[in-house]
Amino acid sequence: MNGYDGMSRGLLGMQHLFSDPINGAAGYQTYTKTRLDVTKGYSEVVSFLSTHGIVFTENEPGYPFTHIIAQTTYAVPPIQ
Repeated sequence: MNGYDGMSRGLLGMQHLFSDPINGAAGYQTYTKTRLDVTKGYSEVVSFLSTHGIVFTENEPGYPFTHIIAQTTYAVPPIQ
């Protein structure tokens, strides 16, 4: 959840890009870094589930992770 909060704060900072370029650029940097953190974390979860053969049914909260795996036509590489 911290990543989503950081993305939110970054977007708020980016609103001032033209009126306050320093803080606007800092907002952009925050958004970009936290978006990467969220994406990396999500990829690591998907990779772990795939590697360990963990599958969820439609009624379980983890279903979107295994649903994405089922639609992936290539192996999800582990993140180093």
